[in-house]
Amino acid sequence: MILRKALILKPVIFVSCALLVSSCIVSKKKYMALDARRLAQLDSVNAIVAETKNDYNRHRNMFAESDARKTAAIDSLDKVRRSLASDTVSLNNRIRDAIYEYNNEKTKLVGMERELNKKTDAVDSLSRDVVVKQARLEELTKMIDQNKSQVDELKKTINDALGAFDKTELNVSVKDGKVYVAMEEKLLFKTGSADIDKKGVDAVKKVAEVLEKNQAIDVLIEGHTDNVGKADYNWKLSSDRALSIVNIIQANSKVDPKRITASGRGMYQPIADNNTDEGKQKNRRIDIILVPKLDALYKVMGK
Repeated sequence: MILRKALILKPVIFVSCALLVSSCIVSKKKYMALDARRLAQLDSVNAIVAETKNDYNRHRNMFAESDARKTAAIDSLDKVRRSLASDTVSLNNRIRDAIYEYNNEKTKLVGMERELNKKTDAVDSLSRDVVVKQARLEELTKMIDQNKSQVDELKKTINDALGAFDKTELNVSVKDGKVYVAMEEKLLFKTGSADIDKKGVDAVKKVAEVLEKNQAIDVLIEGHTDNVGKADYNWKLSSDRALSIVNIIQANSKVDPKRITASGRGMYQPIADNNTDEGKQKNRRIDIILVPKLDALYKVMGK
């Protein structure tokens, strides 16, 4: 708009100058007419100038307002930018911390996984051991039950073999998986003697028959006395009586001597009170202890 009005103003000024020059040679009337036209043109030019000025000011104000708005927008955007930059720094720090914490936790989890794998392997190993030991336990239990049955059967066999003898003179019992045949002195020997009476020989022969038929049994023969007399005498008497039993078994059976052990216990393992006659009588005895061989059981236990 300003450029257009400037182009219009240029010929007007030129015309005005021409009129001023020509005024010198024209008549007063024409001069007045020309002057009026000049004044009108000047008014027109002034109006155009004023309008141009107003238009310029208006556009300048518009540009100023636009520039202010742009400046405000830029300031606002810059504020947002600074806030975003600060948030970005904070977020980056948080991300860095999160990554660090994640890596630490990952390291811990890897360690825990290793430990868990070790413990799992240990549990698996223990489980396998438990299975093996459970199998061994079941095998041992089965063998112990079989042994108990054998011992019970052996006790019955001994009782049957000695059924004809007075039960007050002998006793058959089971203790710790062994069969104890306790024969009192009056069944076997005269007082203070290691010579066996005929009745006693018959009783020992019956036991020997059982031993001969049951090869998987070891035999312990123990002589015992009461506390009457000197210790060395009782040691010797108990040992001699045990050996007398061994001799009867050897003479009347084919029991392997390796299965037999004889010993004298003297007066040191009483089963009754030595302060009474009845107790002393019980303590003067021979114990024939039948021990089932447990080689297979020991083998399983030693696995």
